[in-house]
Amino acid sequence: MSFILRRISTTKTGKQIVRDQPLPGASITLGRDGGNTIHVADLAVNPQHATISSADGRHVRVQASEGLGFDLNGRTLDTADIDSAAGAELRFGGHRLTIAREGENIILLVERIDELSQSSKDVDEARAFSLAAVMPGRRMGAWAFALVVLLAFLVGPIWAWHSYRGVDVRPQGYHADKAWLSGPLSSAHASLKNDCQACHVDAFVAVTDKACVGCHTGEHKAMSASHADASTAMLLAARHPPGVGEKVLAGFAKAFNKPQGRCVECHTEHEGAGPMPPTPQKFCADCHDGMAARLKAAGFKVDVADAGDFGTAHPEFRPLVRARRAPNRRARCPARGHWSIMTA
Repeated sequence: MSFILRRISTTKTGKQIVRDQPLPGASITLGRDGGNTIHVADLAVNPQHATISSADGRHVRVQASEGLGFDLNGRTLDTADIDSAAGAELRFGGHRLTIAREGENIILLVERIDELSQSSKDVDEARAFSLAAVMPGRRMGAWAFALVVLLAFLVGPIWAWHSYRGVDVRPQGYHADKAWLSGPLSSAHASLKNDCQACHVDAFVAVTDKACVGCHTGEHKAMSASHADASTAMLLAARHPPGVGEKVLAGFAKAFNKPQGRCVECHTEHEGAGPMPPTPQKFCADCHDGMAARLKAAGFKVDVADAGDFGTAHPEFRPLVRARRAPNRRARCPARGHWSIMTA
């Protein structure tokens, strides 16, 4: 006589594959611990749950250890004597043990049934000790995150603005409507602190060059001809060929009504109090290095020189002066040489 453990697996096509495994000895163990002869991965089963033995090769004794016991014919028992010829079905947590007889062998068939015990839920041992069982699902997490964003960046700022709209000096501390602020203005534009519409003329429209020139009219005329008299098309043609990332960013800018070639692309604001930060050299060199060839290829007839680096690759500075005999005529002159100043 020997015990035979029978396992039945089902393929994707629905075909059942039966595998028999002989179990040595007249006594075997069943439990959640991997060292048992029959391993049952179920939290409703004790690590060493029961011992199954047969003294005469026909009758089977099932003896449960202290704890949960097992179910037989609707009753919970700790010990049961079963005639293998008659057969029986025992339940250990969410698993069913069928005892039957074939010839001289006792067949033990272990199956996981659909109705799992309340203690085991529908999770196996590997999932039971993970945080997934106590964490909220993806849908709940998404709704919770959306609610937090709504409260932090819409409800909170509106409430803070409404609470302090008539107060000139607010108390120290964090105020939710500060999340809407782009940052402090530079000292050059500090007088516009409370006049946002001086630059942001239209709601939900990016700052235009017209808004800048409206205040910087004199400065705009005094700028070099390459910027003051250049069209937006010329400024864009002077730029180096954009890469993949720059093309993606340009697409986003266009989608949000932020055209290229504006003053604010070089002269940035809301970068902190104090003087407006100077434009980095690399930002200028991106356009001025190789600009002459790009403008020529685009069909613009402009006499310009390239500048790849202010210290090592920059053309000689030429001041713009008025000729003595033609005061209304101005010309570029080399910085080197002898100069004489004539007064009226």
